[in-house]
Amino acid sequence: MKPSEEPETPGAVAIAAKAIARLAESGEAPFEVAHNPARPFVVSAGGVTVRAVGTACNVRFVSGAVEGTVTEGKVAVGPALSNNVATLIAANQRLAIPLTPTAAAGPGVERLAPADVRTALAWQQRVPDFSDTPLAEIAARFSRHHALQLVAADPARGARRISGMFALDDVEVFVSLLERDGIIRAERDGDTARLQAPWTTGGR
Repeated sequence: MKPSEEPETPGAVAIAAKAIARLAESGEAPFEVAHNPARPFVVSAGGVTVRAVGTACNVRFVSGAVEGTVTEGKVAVGPALSNNVATLIAANQRLAIPLTPTAAAGPGVERLAPADVRTALAWQQRVPDFSDTPLAEIAARFSRHHALQLVAADPARGARRISGMFALDDVEVFVSLLERDGIIRAERDGDTARLQAPWTTGGR
């Protein structure tokens, strides 16, 4: 009854002895829980709890929301601010709960295709295989591991879909590949690289 590996961020702390894990401020961690109804495993993040028994799941706490993705078994997620009732999610499903009140009626369970599950768990690999993933999401993954922060210059650039396998250890190679393929041009300012639209043929 323990996380399957270390959480990705220093703020993610697991306390296996108490069968409780807490993600403080932000973080993401996978958990594999042995089946024992008398001793459920609970993940706490931002006031939201993920209660698991005999489950493999991934919990992500970032950008004002808690997201749970289940790959095996079932988990109960709650309380959600919108209805204060725990929501049950099963294998190949994902639930994102905002931490501030919204106009939405409540959290919705999203059913995931196998490719979407692989993408959600890809951060656990140092050479993840991205499939039709927004550039902004890939840039954020690289930025977690490097001093150089990749920032999409505009929503259209950030929404550009990218597929491929990229080593998270080498951000410079990733940027060079995007520039070579005419997907972006990188404008650097200190520790920030703004991913701009490429120059058009014939100059600026």
